[in-house]
Amino acid sequence: DQEDSNTIWGLARLSAVAPPPAGDGVHAIRRYIVGRVLQRTSWAGLRPEEFAMILWGVAVGVGQEADAIVLERLSAAASTLAGKMVSEPSSHRAIANTLWAFATLRHADDNLLRFASLACPAVVQSDSGRHLSNIVCALSDLGCAIPDDLLTAAIKACSYPPSNATGRHAAGLLRAFAASLRRREVEARELEPLVATVWSSYGVEEEATARQLFIAALWSSLCAHAPLIKDRRKIDVIISGAMQGFAVDDAASSHAHGEVAMVLRRLGEPRVLVEASACGLSVDIGLRGAQTDWFHANNNNSVSDTRCTTGF
Repeated sequence: DQEDSNTIWGLARLSAVAPPPAGDGVHAIRRYIVGRVLQRTSWAGLRPEEFAMILWGVAVGVGQEADAIVLERLSAAASTLAGKMVSEPSSHRAIANTLWAFATLRHADDNLLRFASLACPAVVQSDSGRHLSNIVCALSDLGCAIPDDLLTAAIKACSYPPSNATGRHAAGLLRAFAASLRRREVEARELEPLVATVWSSYGVEEEATARQLFIAALWSSLCAHAPLIKDRRKIDVIISGAMQGFAVDDAASSHAHGEVAMVLRRLGEPRVLVEASACGLSVDIGLRGAQTDWFHANNNNSVSDTRCTTGF
């Protein structure tokens, strides 16, 4: 079992970094991973971390090309192993990784919902903001309800000073519950300590955190009754860092563009517009129709023509 999980995990990592010309090899890896999943007749003997490694391998190595039979086998296995995971406090990471994998695979059925209903109450006792944030993010992406006590625990663990969490986990948590339609109401005062956590690691993560904070601030405007960030200097830093990141044509930037577009659809009004230009990206942010700010990332990744902002 350990050998099987290690092999699938290693092959998935290999396929994730394979160059485009290695397409045939990547397809061969995907076929092998799927074959190993379908050949397994019993999952009960797996340790939680071994099962989580196999799931990670399917999510990364096969992705959304995984067919319904594979996904149903895996969710049934998760349901079978739920009791074992709940009984072992050391399995919180495996629980988080399991839900992350199913969120990546965009698969939720009755077996997975049973797994979540059994596993989430156990993880509430965790003091790891990393695991709690990842679980909330997974439930949000899957469209599942986020239990009140789980959300409260995640906010507490990721608030400054965080418990085993970074600015990325706090920013991800902001985005997750703002995107969720199935969670309790939240107030700005609950979210502000999460922003403080992001700022605490801003100098370390730099561009990547700026990008996440920019998205999180947009998303949080959907669920907070007041702006989370009002300080002019911080807003300038967020926009500058985010635009430097957006000016690069890579997968992360494309994902960020998609996130902003999703915000626009949820808002139902043209408050944020992102347009590509020869010089980079132009971002037009309108704040409740009262003011409009223009932020422009030019070809040397600097920000220009910035007007007054009241906050996100």
